Amino acid sequence: MIRNMLLCILTALCSTLSFAQITTRPTFECCGFYIPHTGETACRVSYKKSSENVWKEALTPIYDKDKKEFRGSIVRLAEYTDYDIKAEIYIKGKKERSYQAQFTTWNPEPPIAEIRKLSEFRDKDGQTFLIHSVIGNDDGWIKIIGDCDVQAIDTKNEAAVKFMNSRYVILEGVTVVGGRKHGILIPESNANIRIINCDISKWGRAGKTQRADGVYIDEEGWKIDFDGGVKIDRSENIVVERCYMHDPKAKTNPWTGVVEDGPHKGKEYPWTHPEGPTGLFVMQAKGGIVVRYNDMIGGQVHRFNDPLETAHNGYIDGGFNRDSDIYGNVLAFGQDDGIELDGGQCNVRMFDNRIEQTFCGISTAANTAGPSYIFNNVVWNLGNVHGVQSVSVKNDGGPTYSRGKQHFFHNTMVVVKNGITGIGFGNDDKREQYIAMSRNNILVSGTLPDQQKVKDIRGVGMSVSDAHKSPWNDFDYDMLGNTATPDGKGAWKAREGSEKNAVYALPHFTDEKHGVFTLKSTDPGINKGYPVPNFSDGFDGTAPDMGAFPQGASSLFPMRPIDITADKYYVKLSHGKSQTITLQIGDIKQKGTIKICKCEDMDWLTVRTDSKKLTPNSTLTLTLTSKKKDTPLAQIGMITVRLEDGFSVPVTVLAE
Repeated sequence: MIRNMLLCILTALCSTLSFAQITTRPTFECCGFYIPHTGETACRVSYKKSSENVWKEALTPIYDKDKKEFRGSIVRLAEYTDYDIKAEIYIKGKKERSYQAQFTTWNPEPPIAEIRKLSEFRDKDGQTFLIHSVIGNDDGWIKIIGDCDVQAIDTKNEAAVKFMNSRYVILEGVTVVGGRKHGILIPESNANIRIINCDISKWGRAGKTQRADGVYIDEEGWKIDFDGGVKIDRSENIVVERCYMHDPKAKTNPWTGVVEDGPHKGKEYPWTHPEGPTGLFVMQAKGGIVVRYNDMIGGQVHRFNDPLETAHNGYIDGGFNRDSDIYGNVLAFGQDDGIELDGGQCNVRMFDNRIEQTFCGISTAANTAGPSYIFNNVVWNLGNVHGVQSVSVKNDGGPTYSRGKQHFFHNTMVVVKNGITGIGFGNDDKREQYIAMSRNNILVSGTLPDQQKVKDIRGVGMSVSDAHKSPWNDFDYDMLGNTATPDGKGAWKAREGSEKNAVYALPHFTDEKHGVFTLKSTDPGINKGYPVPNFSDGFDGTAPDMGAFPQGASSLFPMRPIDITADKYYVKLSHGKSQTITLQIGDIKQKGTIKICKCEDMDWLTVRTDSKKLTPNSTLTLTLTSKKKDTPLAQIGMITVRLEDGFSVPVTVLAE
């Protein structure tokens, strides 16, 4: 009897402990989970809305032998919704344990306890604003509205708007001009801050002089780097949403070029890493960073280093670090990467983004912890200020740095050089090595494939390149295309047996010339994908389609929750000849007027609209005309049709 009582107590105790074994870290639409376990075995995770009965399968989590835990992410969740999560541990095929937990995704419209005016926070210099010790709570946020513009061009303060020791604060609808280094600064003492629908420009140091290596320097001789439209520094639970970052003060040097300003003017310089301003700069975040639906658009003259840049990239706490989302953004016009995910990448998710006019698309160098998830992104039209470009995705770090796994699902990447590639980071003999899984990507190169090119162990023209043919990498079910081969078939360099189920062909896009990447009914990748749990849910047909846009999807990219599409997202103009773009506006909730935004160096472009009013179930026509400008640079830039709530439709324009 005593033995039975002890068993009952032990069973009850285990049941209590089981419930506590899953740690969840939700955001608006995703949730990271952590399950401690003493050894690597089979772990199956499922989830459901708490109001429903049917469980859905999640992607198999990774196992961290050092931390002794399973971890992974659930994506594409509904905002502000209760969910159940269940984990089942199997040993030798037998279910040994089952854990459950509940979580609630973030509320996009949290309760507001108080509304305050930005003018209340004007700092002593009369130009900048200091939001100090403003404390709300989860049940009552403090909203600060822009009753005045921020004009801080001449300030000596570090930022035009700075947060200090504040919690549960929303800054919304503010125009921010200037800041000695940053437009908006959110340092370590802050948490639960949201920056929504702000227009940010003219931040940073001007840098009119260059060193002999091409790098711009300020008046004190310091190189100009890490000046951000928004800087997130060691803080947590920060949201940057529907903001427009453009026209920084400084310029950025390309990797190679000629010095344009200062005593070394006219001198050619060798391979030099770009240094310059960035739209958003993230430094050792503590988790819970959400960057969504923003336009980070540089110009030809004032290009970013990276539109979205991070630091401490070789360390486990570097960059976004953990439990963060980057989605629905335009990342354009930089001299280096479109985005640096580098660093911890522990349950970091990047999806639904548009990257173009940067030297490289996505950097994951290095992934020190993982897992990260990169899905439904479009990388195309790469090129720095001189049109020179590198690869779609650069992975690397070798055994020392790249210990984390990255997952590539349903991306569309159309470039001249390689697709998913190991480049090289650190000092290992295998510094190009990385850990990755791919499924259902469209990966197109424009260079004739050559696996054995001298001095480049990565090969050239490769849709996928793993120079060291790592046995743990898993590439399959991708569409591999090449515009330089007679048959359009792409190539890969990886371990034997990779891409057994690939489709070797060029995709049939609706209108690639105009940036419409939805698929025609003839596309060879339709119904040829692999059903990745949670990432391929809801597909029509017998199997998922390959690429970022399944058949029937909206053509809008980056993907955003607005019912507006365009017939063109990329336009080539001949001087003196107009072209039109037609926007189809559906049954939208947004009202008000639209605004056409463009960088200052696009003074060669005129845009006329047939209406400034946003009307549901209608069409809106833009007429674009260019004039020739006396400049050695290509006349290229991006306009956005911007709504009052900060959502936008971006279009790239090239005048030939």
